[in-house]
Amino acid sequence: MRAVFGFLLFVGLAFSGFAQAPDLSERELDALLSESMLDEEAESSLILDNTRTKIGRDFYESFYREWTSASSDTLQVSAFIAALHPDDFTITIDELPNPNQGAIIQISVNDVPIWAQFVQPRGDVVGAAVTQATETLVGYFESYQAYQQQMLSDDMQGTGVY
Repeated sequence: MRAVFGFLLFVGLAFSGFAQAPDLSERELDALLSESMLDEEAESSLILDNTRTKIGRDFYESFYREWTSASSDTLQVSAFIAALHPDDFTITIDELPNPNQGAIIQISVNDVPIWAQFVQPRGDVVGAAVTQATETLVGYFESYQAYQQQMLSDDMQGTGVY
C-alpha cells in the first residue's frame, strides 16, 4: 500500500508541471522564437496569462495570436508600440471562473484594468470578445500616446525658473 501511494505521489508530482503547456505546433513555436523577435531593438510587450480554465486559456491564445498579428501587420498598432519603450507596459489577462456559465475575463495594462467582460464557453463568443478586447486596447494605447505627447508639449514644460 505504501509503495502504491509513493508511486502515485511521484507520478502526480512528475506531471504537475505540464498543466500550463501551450498548445502550439512546432511551426508556430519556431515563428515565436524567431531571431527577429529576440532582437534587442524589436518592439515587444509582456503578455501574462493568469487564466484558470479552458475558456480563459482559449481566450488567452486567441488574444495573443490577434495581438501579435495586429502588432506586426498593421501600422496603427505598431506605431504606438514603437513610440513606447518596449519595457513600458505589461498586459495581464486575469480570469474569474463561474462554474456553470463561463468566466469573467479582465485585461489590465500595468495593473490598470482596461477591459472586463463575461465570456461564455462558445467559440463565437470568445472570438467576438477577443476582437472587442483588442480594439479596446488599441484605443487605450492611442489615447495613452496622445496624453504622453500632450504632457511633453511646450505648454506643459517649464523653464525651471519660479
